[in-house]
Amino acid sequence: MKNIIKNKIFFKFLWVNLLLVSLNLGAEENKPANSPKQPVQINAITQAAMQKGVNKCAGVINAVTNYLGFNNQSGALVTPNLNAPDTKTSSVVMEIPLPNNTAIVSATFSPQPNGCQASYDAVIYWPEKCEIVMKSQFASLKYVRRLKENVVQLAGPNINFYLMAAGQGCVSVKKEITE
Repeated sequence: MKNIIKNKIFFKFLWVNLLLVSLNLGAEENKPANSPKQPVQINAITQAAMQKGVNKCAGVINAVTNYLGFNNQSGALVTPNLNAPDTKTSSVVMEIPLPNNTAIVSATFSPQPNGCQASYDAVIYWPEKCEIVMKSQFASLKYVRRLKENVVQLAGPNINFYLMAAGQGCVSVKKEITE
């Protein structure tokens, strides 16, 4: 039960931060020109991306990976397009330790004429059945549909979750596209 509570608290923290990143990615553009800018702490993923030639999406990579929970306990791999790293889609895969298990997050970053588009899938295994996970972790989300037999879609503001039975437990996939 303690594992469920710790995971629930962390997942709600992760969900709130992911919602904030989707709302705040364009916030820098809305600041007055004379407002003081805070120095941005560049994380290891962003540094690796920039060393590989990915610069146009560096700010979004930094913001999204920070909000997804990347820290010094996490692992990550940055894979840019080798032929055109600054103009084509790059991907990032992260392993994010949770209190009692691990999340894997796959994110893509695509340069656009007016910035950078990001999308990600955050995958977590829960040791409980999906019915329990749906009620305990995702009670605030709306049931949308069953895709076929084994996958259920839930939705919140600008975000989708998918639940699928896996052995005795459940896998959740959180999917979001930001601009």
